[in-house]
Formats: sequence, structure tokens, C-alpha cells
Amino acid sequence: MYKRATKQETELRVAHAAELVAEGQAYSSITSLVAAKYRISRRRARQITSNAYLLLKDDI
Repeated sequence: MYKRATKQETELRVAHAAELVAEGQAYSSITSLVAAKYRISRRRARQITSNAYLLLKDDI
């Protein structure tokens, strides 16, 4: 069983995903990369990727 990510860890993951979005990576590939890098479920990785898109949208 894995421990839950802290708020700071989650923010770092979203920031990393946002960098990948800014590079022009596809949504599905970002999800796969985040899931593999942080050893989390694809469902949680999709949530992080979605939050990354929202983060960038808010910045524009």
C-alpha cells in the first residue's frame, strides 16, 4: 500500500505535468509519463494532467 501524496508533492506533480503540456505533449502521453514516473494509477495521473491544463488556462 502506498502512502498518500502530500499537498506539496501533488503541486510538484501538477507543475511537472504543466511543463509537459507547455512542451506540446499529448494528453494521453502526459498521463502515461506521470503515472510511470510517480508510480501512481492512471486515474490519478489523469486528474493531475487535468489540473495541469487548468493551471495553464488560469495563467493565460
